[in-house]
Amino acid sequence: MFNEVSYWKEVGPEIYKPAPTFASMFNANSSDGQLDLEVAALADSFHALNLSDLDIFLTLGNFFWGIGSGRCALAAYKRAKRAGDLPEQAAARLNAIQKSPFRNKMFVITGDLSRMERAEALFEIRKRGGLTADSPVNTMDFLILGVQEWSDMNGGVASRKVQKAAELQKKGRNVKIISEDDFYSMLDE
Repeated sequence: MFNEVSYWKEVGPEIYKPAPTFASMFNANSSDGQLDLEVAALADSFHALNLSDLDIFLTLGNFFWGIGSGRCALAAYKRAKRAGDLPEQAAARLNAIQKSPFRNKMFVITGDLSRMERAEALFEIRKRGGLTADSPVNTMDFLILGVQEWSDMNGGVASRKVQKAAELQKKGRNVKIISEDDFYSMLDE
């Protein structure tokens, strides 16, 4: 749905220009600045409701937090903070995302996790401002090894994802290969 959305923004009397699309909000390659502009463009559509900027951006921040898009929530909460005092819960969420070890880091999971489903793990990563990919990419920062992957790696058998991470390490990329327990420790931070 979001990939199909595009719209025009009025910049003057009967003068329109293309506005950013929602698709970029969920694109791992979108910069924080681009997300900020897109959240602001989205907020513009709510001004007809006569809500304050604080209320609009708080609503957007809470929405993005609820769907697990921490990077978009961060942009909305920052704009809300500029518009006024944040409620305690929103301030705590903003602070948590800003200090998160996940923020703007790319995570790939290999193997099954023993304590949560993969979809839940991806949600938790994104909620904290992290990025995810299904397959290893040159921009990955962390490879999380599921239980069988961890034992296979220690036994000398490495999956394609582990091999890719090791290859990136040899090329000087700071890719961290972490266990499932290390991942849960990061979640608890």
